Amino acid sequence: MNGRKELMQKMGFRVELQDSSQTKFKIQGKKYWTSGYWQEDGGGSQILGEILNLPEMPVTSETYVGDEVDLELRDAEIRHSLHPDEIWNFHLKRNPSSGAIRNELDAYISNGSRIIVIKGPTYSAFTGGNGSTESSYYAFFEHEILIAWASRSEPLVYFPNRTPLFTRSLLLTVILAMSL
Repeated sequence: MNGRKELMQKMGFRVELQDSSQTKFKIQGKKYWTSGYWQEDGGGSQILGEILNLPEMPVTSETYVGDEVDLELRDAEIRHSLHPDEIWNFHLKRNPSSGAIRNELDAYISNGSRIIVIKGPTYSAFTGGNGSTESSYYAFFEHEILIAWASRSEPLVYFPNRTPLFTRSLLLTVILAMSL
């Protein structure tokens, strides 16, 4: 990134879900996240060599610099019991601190013929009996139609009535994988 090599951590993850129709969903993949980088410092001379009157030798050192990029990547395959040969791909690229998805196709689910785009987080204010609260959520769109949204701060997912059970279960599996 930006001409330097970032250190990235890697972890496998897996989520399994069975819905009310007994359809099983399994998502398995890898999560990568930046953790900083090593910066090489060169051109200095060996101070100990000067003290001991030894020949001058060039010294290079490395300094660890903490994570400035703040990037998380998740890539996984999703399979389900209705059509075991059908594979859905899940891709997510976001800022883990803010949850921000950087570009439009940095977060999606696709089986080749269908693509569900994930956007967010979006912020909105709700007014309830206890006053106003702000909430952030991810929105899921298919053909630019909202098919679900999931809160980042609470275990709350909303599906419009038109969202089919299969799609709801698929998205719930992905939402669980996003929170790991």
